[in-house]
Amino acid sequence: MKFLDSFIGDFDVEEFMKGQKRRDVRTSDGEDFGAVWYKGPATKGCKKELSIGWEYMDDLESIIPVKRKKVFSEVVLEYFYLRTGIKCDCIEFDYHTGGYDHEGYKKTFRYQYKTPKKR
Repeated sequence: MKFLDSFIGDFDVEEFMKGQKRRDVRTSDGEDFGAVWYKGPATKGCKKELSIGWEYMDDLESIIPVKRKKVFSEVVLEYFYLRTGIKCDCIEFDYHTGGYDHEGYKKTFRYQYKTPKKR
């Protein structure tokens, strides 16, 4: 979490308006981080989906390669919740599978975080 604190910092989330399906998210430096989608466009069963922009993922992957996508997803979702209070149950981002110069080397990863059910 300390790495994310130093790399991302705080979030600035766009104010939510009735009928809106998307809220833009920026870092404290004003960089585009991504968006929070309500009733996500791609992933069924998600109430709130955090979509990380490809430009921000490029910056992040230049520092650390994203190999364990599920672990990365859970850490980012938890960090986003701690910083904003918005609990997202899904995440979507593009990651590199090879060379950094070609768009063909990117894949989209979608992950639905399942919370343990209480008995």
